[in-house]
Amino acid sequence: MRDAFAVRYWTPPPKISAPAPQAPSVEAPPLPFTYIGTQRDTGRVLVFLTYENQTHIAETGDVLAGNYRVERIEPHRLTMRYLPTDEIQTLSIGSGK
Repeated sequence: MRDAFAVRYWTPPPKISAPAPQAPSVEAPPLPFTYIGTQRDTGRVLVFLTYENQTHIAETGDVLAGNYRVERIEPHRLTMRYLPTDEIQTLSIGSGK
């Protein structure tokens, strides 16, 4: 038997939606390279780096590890672009003296 005096709602209850999922971080990871040395020869500047137990010889324009492009080599700084996020990162090279 139904309760004749029970509360009845004529409008449907509001829909409760789940919170929107957070977007994954799009920040570039720290540079994975370790500086070994630099060679300057006939106008070319080569930078020697290690990554995953391999030595890489890099010059401006090279893409390393599939995700990092060498943008600029300066006397004490290597500038790279992390391609997935187009973020610029720098690596200190040399002593700065």
